[in-house]
Amino acid sequence: MLSATSVRADGDLVQIRLRLTAMAEVLEVRRHALACDLESMQEEVLDELDRAQRVSEINFATALESATVDASAQLAHAIDVLDAGGYGLCEDCGARISAARLSFRPESTRCLTCQDRADSKRSGA
Repeated sequence: MLSATSVRADGDLVQIRLRLTAMAEVLEVRRHALACDLESMQEEVLDELDRAQRVSEINFATALESATVDASAQLAHAIDVLDAGGYGLCEDCGARISAARLSFRPESTRCLTCQDRADSKRSGA
């Protein structure tokens, strides 16, 4: 099996780790802001129209918070894979993940084919 050093130079891996860590830090700040927003949304609203708007805002913020938690978990997983020496290789099939995919989504730990398959299983399709 290929090692990460055969896929990327060590200096590149340091830069990738820094990028992933910075992305995780930004998500944590956003997650904290969302939690504060959700807390303030819990205040009582007397008007029915305002209450309906508030429910919609809470549902949206909750969905956004869930997506942020998922993205944070994926970033942490990608850092673990990088630290273990497998960054740039698909964790399912072992193939190299394309440079374009890693450039666009550096937290990717699967090739596009395997990611599509995993997404289909998760959505029940």
